[in-house]
Amino acid sequence: MLETKEPTAELNTLNDEEDSVEAAELPDNIVEVYAPLFAGQHEVVGAYEVYADAEPLEASIADTKRTIWIASATLFAFLWLLLMLLARNASGMLRRQTTALRERSAALSESYRLLEESSVEAIESLNATVEAKDPYTAGHSLRVQRIAISVAQELGIPPKNLESVRFGGLFHDIGKIAIPDVLLTKPGKLTEDEYELMKRHSSEGARIVSKFGLRECVPILRHHHERWDGTGYPERLAGEDIPFLATIVGFADAWDAMTIERPYQRALRIEEAFEEMREHRGTQFSPIVVDAFLASGGQAPGRLRRSRFRSARRGLAAQGGRTSTVPAEMSAPTSPFRCSMRQIAFRGSPA
Repeated sequence: MLETKEPTAELNTLNDEEDSVEAAELPDNIVEVYAPLFAGQHEVVGAYEVYADAEPLEASIADTKRTIWIASATLFAFLWLLLMLLARNASGMLRRQTTALRERSAALSESYRLLEESSVEAIESLNATVEAKDPYTAGHSLRVQRIAISVAQELGIPPKNLESVRFGGLFHDIGKIAIPDVLLTKPGKLTEDEYELMKRHSSEGARIVSKFGLRECVPILRHHHERWDGTGYPERLAGEDIPFLATIVGFADAWDAMTIERPYQRALRIEEAFEEMREHRGTQFSPIVVDAFLASGGQAPGRLRRSRFRSARRGLAAQGGRTSTVPAEMSAPTSPFRCSMRQIAFRGSPA
């Protein structure tokens, strides 16, 4: 205090020797204040020593601390309640939004289903128009669909891909709606130019179907006339580059074309058709698809009797054929299905 010339104070206990007189008359806990005594304006010549009872001050400090704690607890309680209310409101809003989103999703799914049904009906109408152009091919698409599904089931194709086979088999020739009728019904051999025009039907079919939302069927329609040896169309794909589902539909298309009577082509007997299958198995036909077709003989069209399938299969084995096994990844839903197919040319097409 003498150095700073400022009053000082502190809480103290009167237990020093110098405070022995005051201790006899004052409480144990006091406030001790020293105030400077000036001579003039700046010279400190002494100090006043002031004592006060510290209990009221300590009680005031304790009350202040208690007030601060109560205020803090009240503030935290208020903030907690506010947070709970906000969380409750947010939760309710999320539930309402989730419910609305589910309802919209259900409505969109229903709209998509109706749109798909309308698309399929429209494509079926176009397909019927194609078959009406050539009465000798009536029922061809349904037979191809039935054979393709039997082979696909034998191969363990997942349901999602089986739907693609179902639509791809039914609509594989829909692109012929863009081909002139004179070519579809021509009884004789097609010229080079006519054959090139006829080959456009696979690309046209893929283009038509893509407009109706059946995108999974597009590779089937576009590539069901590709060949294992790479001499097919439209892109001359070979081997495992050919989409697998397209090879199944292409094989079914070839089998039905070989075994159906037409003005420009007699139907092959079952034995002759199997001979064709044996001759081209592993070159134009995929061994896996051929073997699956033989194994599904009881599910094929009625004229293909089980006994004939067994007989033909024995003959196939006797002449060097062998039954191949389907790789495990081919039955997996996420596998990139690839295989080969038997390509049969249009009647009268150039060699």
